[in-house]
Amino acid sequence: MVKHIWSILCEDSSVDQETNKLSIRNVLESIEVKVQGILPEKSAIPIPFEIVSFFTRANSAKEEEIHLEIKLVNSEMDSLGKDLAATIKFPAKSNRLRSRLKIQGLPIKGEGKYAFIISFKISDEKEYKTVAELPLEIKFVK
Repeated sequence: MVKHIWSILCEDSSVDQETNKLSIRNVLESIEVKVQGILPEKSAIPIPFEIVSFFTRANSAKEEEIHLEIKLVNSEMDSLGKDLAATIKFPAKSNRLRSRLKIQGLPIKGEGKYAFIISFKISDEKEYKTVAELPLEIKFVK
């Protein structure tokens, strides 16, 4: 059984090739956006960011595929932009897995509170399970 342990929203991460240690840089909890004039109802912030997740499992005898789905929603739970999807292979004989999803640009609908809703399922499952909600506050600065 695959278990989601944690996910984090950050600006960047890296894995040391010699030690396999993960470094997470600039965790994102809020973003200040400099604005001039009036923004259109839907905009995008040109910022690179990552969602890093960690999974474990007890039985590591076979390879398994994990299907991730990530939705960005605002405080009214309106979905913004296209949902992100990824398939990750959990290698045989491994009981730990990290995933690093690199994303360019953040669609927004004004300032306020947003959240990345993270769900996953194993290939043979029918339904996605929501396992994390990563909050992000967008503030406008003139």
